[in-house]
Amino acid sequence: MDFSGSFVDKSGRILQIRRLDDPKMPFRIQITLPAELDHLLQTHRDYPFEIRDELKGWIDQDEQDGEFLKVEAGILGHAGAGPTLDLFPISADQFRPRVSMGLYDDWEDDLGLPWAFPLSVYHRQI
Repeated sequence: MDFSGSFVDKSGRILQIRRLDDPKMPFRIQITLPAELDHLLQTHRDYPFEIRDELKGWIDQDEQDGEFLKVEAGILGHAGAGPTLDLFPISADQFRPRVSMGLYDDWEDDLGLPWAFPLSVYHRQI
């Protein structure tokens, strides 16, 4: 699957995914929140979140779901520290998101990514 492009979910969150020539972290992801969601999240203790900058991503494998794009979304920005936004291809134009908890997010209801909820399918923008 071509993971590059612009994708939007039903809440209006946009993922701009581009591929680079970086063998360890070949993807950069810019996340844009819709104004309403951004406004609602402004009272969260971690606001304005790590998504102000581009996030890094790489292709990973899941035993059940196969190949997917793993996005390092934690404030530390270190691969493997998490939390991560995992994007599983449903089709050539859709991703199913999953949030994986980071090393330091075990007591948080939002698994360390409040901006990612509620989860919904991302569709490629044309």
